Parts: sequence; C-alpha cells; structure tokens
Amino acid sequence: MRIADDSGYRNLLLDIQRIAERMQTAQNQISSGKKLTRPSDDPSAAADVVNVDSVRANSAQYLDNAATAESRLQIADSALDGVQLVTDRIRTLALMAQNGTSTPSLSVEEISGLRDQLLSYANTVFEGQYMFAGSNTDSAAYDKASNGAITYSGNSDVVKLQVGKASTLQSQIPGDQVFSGSVDIFQTITDLVTAMSSGSTSAIQTQVTKLEQFSQTVSSSRTKLGGLLNGATAAQNELRQADLTLVAHLSQLQDADLAQALSEFTQSQNALQAATAVGARVSTLSILDYLK
Repeated sequence: MRIADDSGYRNLLLDIQRIAERMQTAQNQISSGKKLTRPSDDPSAAADVVNVDSVRANSAQYLDNAATAESRLQIADSALDGVQLVTDRIRTLALMAQNGTSTPSLSVEEISGLRDQLLSYANTVFEGQYMFAGSNTDSAAYDKASNGAITYSGNSDVVKLQVGKASTLQSQIPGDQVFSGSVDIFQTITDLVTAMSSGSTSAIQTQVTKLEQFSQTVSSSRTKLGGLLNGATAAQNELRQADLTLVAHLSQLQDADLAQALSEFTQSQNALQAATAVGARVSTLSILDYLK
C-alpha cells in the first residue's frame, strides 16, 4: 500500500500559491500599467525612483527660477526700450531749442513730462518687485523729492536666481548702472531745462552730448540683457531636456511591459488551472487508489 506523501501535497499547494501570486502580479501590472507599485516589488528600483523624483523636484524649481529670470529680463528690456524712445525725443527737443526752431517754454514743459516718464520706467515693477533697485526690490529704485530732485534709493547688488546645482542667472540690472551711472539722466534733464530756459546753446550742447552718452549706456544695457535672456532660454531648454531623460528613466523603472505582462498572466492562469486540477485529483484519492 502507498499513501500520498503529505510533503508532496504541501509542495503542490505552495506551487499553486506562487502561481497565483505571479498571476496577481501580472494582473496588477496590466491594470495599473506599472511594474513597480510598492517598494517591495523591487527595493533597488524603488530607491532609484525616490532619487529621481528628488532630482526632478529640484529641476522643477530651477526651471521655475529660469522662467522667472526670463520674465524679469524681458520686462527690464521692454522698459529700456521705452527709455530709449523717450531719450531720443528729449534729444530732438534739445536740438530744436539749440537751433531756435521751437518754443522754449513748450519744449521745457514737454521735457519735464518726459522726465517723469523716465522716472516711471526706472521704477518699473514686476510681480511686486522693482526691477532696477538692485537687491532692494521691495522699495522704489528712485525717489522724487519735493524740490523735484530724483535720487537712487536702491543698491548695486545684482539679483541672481539658482538655475542649477552650481549655476545661477542674473535676473536684472541695478539702476545705478543705467539711469545714474556715468551719466545721471535725471540731473542731465534738469540741467538741460536750465540751459534751454537761459537760451545758452553751448550749455544745451553739453547736455545733448550727455544724452547721447546715456543712450549708449542704455543700448549697452539692452545688449547685456539680450545675452542674459539667451542664457535664461538656454537654461530652460537644458532643464527640460534633462527632465525628459529623467522621465524616460522613470518609465524604465516603473512602467510595465504590457505584452510581457499579458503573456505572464495567460501562462500563470493556465498553470494555475493545471495545478488546481492536479490538487483536486490528489485530494480525492483514497487509500484504495494506492492498492495494486
């Protein structure tokens, strides 16, 4: 007489359990599209996912900083474009006064208004921050006193934003490098008005020369802004490309091969059916089935 080995039956049950687990794993991959749904699925891959997610979070902040820098630089450049147009108009009025082809009082009145317009450009605000105040962005870059004098209230610090682990990007130009650098445009206009009021052509010419120097400063500043804008654009492109690489790596770590998962599910299902059938036959065997 031979009696079914209990250990063999237990092994059969373990095989059925393993097959069921493989089938469940395959089914989970098919339904979720992921092969890594919990750390225990692949501890090493799960650790890589955590690391990649951290890197992506930092990169997202860097990308946001680069976009912010680009916006600030664009606003600053737009303001300086307006400054150039106003300066050109003031120079034209000065030359007309020097040549005696304009009414001095009307020109002086217009120039005074244009001076206030330049002050407005110098105090350009973007998202609550003054673009030409250096790092003192919470306060106006230039203040106008009761006597009409305009002075710089910012500082010479350059605001930089982190756009990489070891890289930063300048996001503005301090006003003392533009409006009150080698030529103080506000004092120049004040002196020009005085010269026009007195009718001194030589004094007017002196201020015209300063206006031309100021225009060159503005032009140089815009060239610098253009280079910084290119840097901001390049930084964003690099960060986006790096993120695409990280996303592809995440996909390799997490995404399931649906064709393989379907094949595994089908094979496991067939194996489970076969093993279950064997288990059913074994469980119904009696001692008589072993008698020869």
